[in-house]
Amino acid sequence: MAVQQGRITVQRVAERKLYEKLRRDFSLGSGEAEALALASSAGANSLATDDKTAINACKLLRIPYTSAIAILIRMDEKGLMSSKGDYDFLRRLAREERAGLSKAVREVVYRGRIMLAIERYKNGEASLGRAAEMAGLSVGQMMAVLARYGVKSNLEREDYLQGLENLKRAW
Repeated sequence: MAVQQGRITVQRVAERKLYEKLRRDFSLGSGEAEALALASSAGANSLATDDKTAINACKLLRIPYTSAIAILIRMDEKGLMSSKGDYDFLRRLAREERAGLSKAVREVVYRGRIMLAIERYKNGEASLGRAAEMAGLSVGQMMAVLARYGVKSNLEREDYLQGLENLKRAW
């Protein structure tokens, strides 16, 4: 949604050699290496990451970084949290799970993405593919999640049969 609203822009890594070097030298995943390459080449003010290896790379490369917990604390300081109850909930969840606040935030966001995707699919506002994308899952995983929550397919029998016929002609 933020991408469609223009609040977030998606950029491709232009410096592929830097990207490959970061992946290799620091054993980073592709997302972390891309973020570091973009931050380095763009002279970013800060890179948001909770990945310890990426944080270590930021330190060595002198790239300013921040974490989810730091963002939450700063949002609270600026009065941007929707309510003190949200922050208290996250702290309580972290304590109950014996995990850090950052992990609790990631868990809430992950589960929130899935629930939003289920709701949009159920209401006919998202296709199966779009719901899977929103949830950060493969289509097969999303189908399993929908089944687990008892959500019926939006696909009509006729659409299914026509899709099968189309596939038979093509394959």
